[in-house]
Amino acid sequence: MAWLDIAMGLGVFFIVWGHVLRTGHFRIYLYAFNVTLFFFLLGYTFKYGASLKEFLKKRFFRTMIPYYIWAIVSIMTFLLTLLMRLCLYGKILSECFMPIQEQYT
Repeated sequence: MAWLDIAMGLGVFFIVWGHVLRTGHFRIYLYAFNVTLFFFLLGYTFKYGASLKEFLKKRFFRTMIPYYIWAIVSIMTFLLTLLMRLCLYGKILSECFMPIQEQYT
């Protein structure tokens, strides 16, 4: 199955090369098959050992828990930067949080 390893390597190479190229007709031709080739070969070599239900359950928890953690982190980061931009627009940061400080002293 050395041909499969070579074909997958070429698929990865063509994907990277397609991202490196900015313009040109060759880029259009490259995008016509590079991702399709890679995913076709990836599906060709795919196996799961247990039942399909167990595989999907395991895959769900391996992907969705990190997804939700990073979604919460990115939403909190977005809200924090939005708050800081709103507070810094025309004021200094200490004036923006002054009502919070007065409330707890």
